[in-house]
Amino acid sequence: MAGITCAALRYVQSRVGPSGLYTIVKEVCVCEYSTVSSVVNAMAATVTEDYVKQFKSDISERKLALIAKIISAVTGLAGFGFAFLAESMGSIFSVSRNLQNFK
Repeated sequence: MAGITCAALRYVQSRVGPSGLYTIVKEVCVCEYSTVSSVVNAMAATVTEDYVKQFKSDISERKLALIAKIISAVTGLAGFGFAFLAESMGSIFSVSRNLQNFK
């Protein structure tokens, strides 16, 4: 998804036209990236605080920060992979129909 918005941004930026359209596309990209980073950081913080600290209570803050960074990277890569998986699955309607018929 991020690649599509960046490609759209480059396309709009290279065309002569109203600069407001470029600004709107740029702001949509910034909002998208901000939302994704917030979700990834929330996931890392939740896993670190609720699971890692529960099983290893004597772990140092430096190691917790490293674990949170690793969880962030894994979560981001998993989300990126799921985006490609969702793209190959087709529309949401066909997926929901297939899941209903799966019973």
